[in-house]
Amino acid sequence: SFDLPPDADAKLKTAFNGKAPLHISTRMGWLKSAKHQITAAPVKLDDEGMRVDWAGLTGTVSVSADHRGLDGKLSMPSLVLANGKGEWTIKDGEVTANMKQPDGQTMWVGPSTMKLASVSGKLPARGEGEPDTVALTGLSQTSESSIKDELLTSSSKLQLKSLEARGFKADELALDMSMRKFDAKAVDALQRL
Repeated sequence: SFDLPPDADAKLKTAFNGKAPLHISTRMGWLKSAKHQITAAPVKLDDEGMRVDWAGLTGTVSVSADHRGLDGKLSMPSLVLANGKGEWTIKDGEVTANMKQPDGQTMWVGPSTMKLASVSGKLPARGEGEPDTVALTGLSQTSESSIKDELLTSSSKLQLKSLEARGFKADELALDMSMRKFDAKAVDALQRL
């Protein structure tokens, strides 16, 4: 556990409700693989007009014996950030990855995802009107990369079920991007710069 120091600010101790901000439990396999259970404590802070309400984070990350592969999932139920001017709320966040480092490469390849059930915000009003609002639902990004015959292929798809902002509304938005047959060694060399 990563505990707060004994002399930590009282407001910070209250925000974490006396819990360790981060706890990682690791199990090592006989062949040097590892499985990490990660828990970040919830945070509730209301101080000088700033409010943070984070439901914490949980996850599992498994690392291969050669430390060149990982499989993991992190989940965050909710996060609220607010001040006197506005408020943002994120619900049901999740990140997954099943990545590996091919021999002779420093880059990681494989599938990964990021999902948010919703992101909403209340922004200061323009003039005398009601506060502006922004609402996104069903936000996700799915990525995949692989190396075959020393050529890198990578794709990413960004999707948004709905978007509402300042009277504008759109449904089922998507953006697909891909690159194919890039020299994997050249891309790897660029990443090392």
